[in-house]
This record gives sequence, C-alpha cells and structure tokens, in this order.
Amino acid sequence: MSSKRSSGASRPTLTVCPAFSLDGLICTVETYKDKVKLTFAKGASVNDPDHLFNASLDASVRRAIDLREDDQLDTEAFKALIREAVRANRG
Repeated sequence: MSSKRSSGASRPTLTVCPAFSLDGLICTVETYKDKVKLTFAKGASVNDPDHLFNASLDASVRRAIDLREDDQLDTEAFKALIREAVRANRG
C-alpha cells in the first residue's frame, strides 16, 4: 500500500462524540454550532414524564434532547431520564 496521495486527495475526518453506556448504549452527545444534542439510543422506550425529549420525536427507536445556549435543563428530571434509559437497557 502506497503512502502517496494524489493532489487534491484528502483524508476522511474522524468525528468522535462521547457515548455513555451501562448494559448497552444510553446516549451520545453531539455538538453543533447552535446546540448540543443528547441522543438516547432507546429513547422511544423510555418513560419521559417531564417531557425532556424535544427532538427525533417521530423516530421509531431513538429520542433526543436539543439544548441551546440559554436553555435550562432540569437536572433531577435528567437524572430520572438516565435511570429510565438504564432500565430500558436491562429490559
């Protein structure tokens, strides 16, 4: 395999996003110019009584929380959502 590249060729960009798991994937964190997105792998199966999910609501499996700069996140409700996600993994 040659290490030469033709002019104009570029290497693929590797994007790394944090992922959190316990007995399976819980959520990933992605950063965008205008928001941070927390995507819950099995969000459609997770009880969300405080209605934290505000994105990917039509997806069949996942759900997400989009947070913008001035948004406030209810930390107790978020902790409960994480616990529910772990329960969904342990199914």
